[in-house]
Amino acid sequence: MAKGAIAAGIELMMEELEITYEQVDRVILCGAFGTYMNAKSAARIGLIPEPLLSKVIAGGNAAGMGCRQITMDQKLFALTGELVQKIEPLDLASRPQFQRTFAKQMAFSEV
Repeated sequence: MAKGAIAAGIELMMEELEITYEQVDRVILCGAFGTYMNAKSAARIGLIPEPLLSKVIAGGNAAGMGCRQITMDQKLFALTGELVQKIEPLDLASRPQFQRTFAKQMAFSEV
């Protein structure tokens, strides 16, 4: 189910933003799951689209690192406040096509 949700999120987000794989600069996988994941294996099972594989980098504990940085730097703290005002949430689960896309993406490409 997690594979389906992540893959569906990638597909639907790219549709919403109307971008192609070529327009994606990088894919940052964070946290323990993303940091220790084998990106080739993730692409092989369909978790990450194959065209994005060469753009994958590990981000480590990005949330923890970001929290430490903004608490120590007033400029970064102010920038964070500005960015929060610009961010638009995208509730993928409320989209009519989410359930269909999620179900499709739960299948494993190769095992």
